[in-house]
Parts: sequence; structure tokens; C-alpha cells
Amino acid sequence: MANERSKKRPTPVSSERFAAHDTTANLGPLADLAGTWTGHGFNLIARPDFHDKADLYLQLNHTHDDIKFDPIGSPVPNRGFGQDDIGLYGLTYLNQIQDATVGSGLHIEPPNVPPAGAQLVARMATIPHGNAA
Repeated sequence: MANERSKKRPTPVSSERFAAHDTTANLGPLADLAGTWTGHGFNLIARPDFHDKADLYLQLNHTHDDIKFDPIGSPVPNRGFGQDDIGLYGLTYLNQIQDATVGSGLHIEPPNVPPAGAQLVARMATIPHGNAA
């Protein structure tokens, strides 16, 4: 005799997705991050010193930092087995750091496309389910 639980059929998942009118409305405390932020910072890195044949060179830079947060355009469905879909909301970001003295780039993340004539070989990501690739 089958119990009540085994008689239930799974709820079909709709293939239709609609963007929320205001995607920042579901961001909670992250909503205030949306926009472009700019300022000055400081970079300290110990790197190999091949020029002076020493182990390390301590590089110090005054930096100009820009970070742009954009709301993801619609909820991203997180599909589960024991529950209905959960709509995940979040922000994408672009972080750019330049040496403030000479204006050269020090860091950019995430790079959207590989440089001209190059190919993207690998990319690190953390998947919302907790797996790392």
C-alpha cells in the first residue's frame, strides 16, 4: 500500500521566467551597493626580485580604485529536489585598480573577454551550491 507521499506527483517547473520590475528590491542590504564606487587605496605586495638577485622585493603603490556593481537582470532559479525553485538575486561587479602615480593598470576582475589576439585558458569560479571549479 502506497503512502500519501508517494502518490504526490512532482510540480512541473515552468520554463517561463520574468524579470522583476525592480531587481534591487530583493537584494536586502546589498541594494545600497548598486552603482559605481571610486576612491584611493594602497597596494603592498612581496614579489620575486630578479633584477637585484634577491629573494623578494617589497612593492608599494598608491592606487586609484573603481568598482561597479550592477544588479543581475532577473532572478536566477536555484532548483532543488525537496523544495520549489528559489529565486536568487545578486550583483555582478567589475573591479579595476590602477597605480595612482603612473596610471598603469594593476588589477582587473572579472575580465569579461580575453585581450585581443589571446584566448581565455582558465577561469576560477565558485558555484552557489558550494562546489568550486
